[in-house]
Amino acid sequence: MFSRGVCLLTLLILCFINTIHAELIEVSDDEILHPAQRYRDALRHLHVAQHYRPMKNSFVIGLESYSERPRQLQVGGRKTILEAEGQGSLRHIWQTHGPGASPFRLEFFVDGEEVPSIHGNWDDLLVAAEACDQPWTPLGATLVPEASQNWYLPVPFESSLRVDLIPTNPYGLIFLQLDYRLDDDSMEGVRLIQDELEADNIQLRYEGQMPAPTTSFLGEIVTEQLRFTGSGSIKVDGPGIIRRLGVNNRRSSARLLIRYEQEETWAVDVDIADFFGPFRGTAFNNNQAYLPMPFKESVEVRIESESPGEEWVLEVDIEKVPQFSPDWRYFHAHSAYEIDSGGYLPFLMLYAKGRGHWVGLSLYDSGHDHGGGDFAVVDGNSGLPSMLHGINGEDYFSFAFFGQGENLPYSEAFSNEEGRMRIHLENPYPFKESLELSWAVLKGVSPRSVNYWYQDDPANSVLSQEDISGLEWQVFGPVEASLADDGFSPDTSSADNLFSVLPDVATLDAGTPVEATHLMFHKVFRENFEGWVVQPAIGPHLNLMYVYGHVMDLGGEHHMGAYARCIMARTTLHSPVAGNAFMELTYDDPIQVFINNQEVYRDLELRQGFIIKNIPIVLDSGENEVLIRLADTPNNNTSWAGLLVRFIDEAGNELNGK
Repeated sequence: MFSRGVCLLTLLILCFINTIHAELIEVSDDEILHPAQRYRDALRHLHVAQHYRPMKNSFVIGLESYSERPRQLQVGGRKTILEAEGQGSLRHIWQTHGPGASPFRLEFFVDGEEVPSIHGNWDDLLVAAEACDQPWTPLGATLVPEASQNWYLPVPFESSLRVDLIPTNPYGLIFLQLDYRLDDDSMEGVRLIQDELEADNIQLRYEGQMPAPTTSFLGEIVTEQLRFTGSGSIKVDGPGIIRRLGVNNRRSSARLLIRYEQEETWAVDVDIADFFGPFRGTAFNNNQAYLPMPFKESVEVRIESESPGEEWVLEVDIEKVPQFSPDWRYFHAHSAYEIDSGGYLPFLMLYAKGRGHWVGLSLYDSGHDHGGGDFAVVDGNSGLPSMLHGINGEDYFSFAFFGQGENLPYSEAFSNEEGRMRIHLENPYPFKESLELSWAVLKGVSPRSVNYWYQDDPANSVLSQEDISGLEWQVFGPVEASLADDGFSPDTSSADNLFSVLPDVATLDAGTPVEATHLMFHKVFRENFEGWVVQPAIGPHLNLMYVYGHVMDLGGEHHMGAYARCIMARTTLHSPVAGNAFMELTYDDPIQVFINNQEVYRDLELRQGFIIKNIPIVLDSGENEVLIRLADTPNNNTSWAGLLVRFIDEAGNELNGK
């Protein structure tokens, strides 16, 4: 099939390159012919600019039964897991459940259909996706160890897409994540069609305007090699594309640096050991990287080692090209680490300014990351942000229940300590203004990460946490919300009823102990919290998911937050003058806002996903107290809690007063 086939000439070139460099990578013939090579052609155009709005939904269905709440979705019931408006495409469904056959079926309603054009039991749909002949993704579906399943077959839509889940088994949990695109016309005129040959025999195919075949063979390849001790650089004139970059070892005391067009800053600044990792897949294999790295006029690849007598071999394979295309972007990579994490703040892996698209990461020493792993804020200051939240750390890498192994060409997972890696071949994250990436960690771990992305600007665009720190907030919670008659939903009959569980400000200011209740595995845990916890925002983004230790250790259990909770946050905003201003809020659950003890906004609606509101406010000259009361319920972002808050004066300038 086209999706799995590769050009014979490409295989010959790759095998020839790997053979002549056997001394460099020191691997056997069997390792040279690793199956990952057959997918390497999928990396060819990863540097080409992409333009759409990345979106993500995540669910844990059935968790409420472990938290002393009635099960909300029964056999034969229906839950909408995706309701997208506009033009775009669904790109990835990740799912896992307990032993046995998949306990649900899916129905896809494309462009307002009343009858689903794609439907079936999940297992049958996966078989059909894997067999579908298509040019958009290397594999239509994969099954990885520990019963984790992935659908990568694009489902395009012109005006809307609704996906419903119907349970067929009354027991167990269903973990589910969906990645999709909005404002995307790349598959315009294409439709995914289902032919049902028999009741359990589904065939999927595409109709419409198929993309033109792309050239699968490389151009002229020139190899540059440098042997040195200590530190050294290879410099190459352009235009060209680095197609392979290899080193002879992965010593953690050394750094790999890359800069383009004689820039003063390094676009790539990474720990060598973490950059290459232990990975043996498609993008990284035995101390070699295959992510394309285009340059217009020049590129410098440098190794800096703290050991002056250390021997190095550095090699790059350069594809010669006639010109640097206007829609190409420069490859960037950045190492980040945190020592002895505090727990209630996520590990900030990357904050990049500018325009580009992010393609993946590797992660080390992240510890037990159950209850929330990956989180991204795309274009947080743009007025149209995307907030993408996963469920558990192992889920992000396509595994479950702490599984390990390969899900080529998309991801690899050794262990939380040794390293895990994922490349978003199916759905990179484009950004127009900024990209914030963080990872949920428990207390007392020291995680490290490397992020990979492409950007218009060849210069380093990474900002430190100090550079992007927003307002400093005092936060309290979460505590169990007052519930409605159904015993599960929060009582939204009034703000006073909903937020009655929260203490008053004076109690917190005095540091008086406040009891908080948490439910998990049919147990009730109660803890006393004293006063506020100080938490800085990252730009306008205030992440309230991990207050009081993220997934709190409650008598040996870990809390994932399946029930409705309430949180409170307070800050002081300085305004140089008195007058009218605007508060821009991005949120997804009931909220109440006070400024200088006056209510300025209230919304008690339970929503499925984030909305943005511009609220007129009046500020005093000098200090202004802002108090926000927020409810959190499981919706399209599992149980993630947080919001974006921006204050803007009448001239359109952002008020960052601290």
